[in-house]
Amino acid sequence: MALHKPPIPVGTAKVVCSGQNPPSTWANVFYFAVGTWDPAHLDDVVSLIGEAMVDFYQDAIGLGAFATTWTLDTTKIAFRDAADSLYRATVADALAGGGAATSESAQVSLLVNWTSNDARRGGKPRQYLAGVSEGIMDDPVHVHPASRTSMNSGITAWLTEIAAAVAGTAHDLALLEMSFRDALTWRDTAHTWPIRGGTVSAECATQRRRLDRTRV
Repeated sequence: MALHKPPIPVGTAKVVCSGQNPPSTWANVFYFAVGTWDPAHLDDVVSLIGEAMVDFYQDAIGLGAFATTWTLDTTKIAFRDAADSLYRATVADALAGGGAATSESAQVSLLVNWTSNDARRGGKPRQYLAGVSEGIMDDPVHVHPASRTSMNSGITAWLTEIAAAVAGTAHDLALLEMSFRDALTWRDTAHTWPIRGGTVSAECATQRRRLDRTRV
């Protein structure tokens, strides 16, 4: 039993995307495995992940799902290239929402439920996406079915595309569920499960907005 939170495994990255949803800010956390990389060219890992995150918001979800006031400003990447080394980089992004000029309140977020082989009970990995455009909503709670279908198809395509993407020496990218705890104790080493799919909930998350939820 470990006394502290274990580090992410070698060959994996913690990624934090953040931006504006005036008058608030937002952030989402993702974990990835990079199957192949060259220790002498870790900038390739940054390029691979940075492009994947732009594609997630721009193509998988689609900028039309976000109000014009929404922005993606930065992607921060921490890649574990060795047991005693963590390569950090920040990518400056410049994405803006392409949907309606008005958004739902900051307490309303699109909810993406990810699918993995994690057999544990309880909550599963998910993402809360703020800045929801009123243009994709049937009402303040429900996502328009056609918009949801488009986003679900986009997520499926994105997971396939990032697995095939190449940036210099880096490739074989996979989205992960990352677990640092076993019940009430820290694991000796973090455990991962590949994420196999994801779907946008028909209902938005309308509880007090959390920036992100990735179960540990």
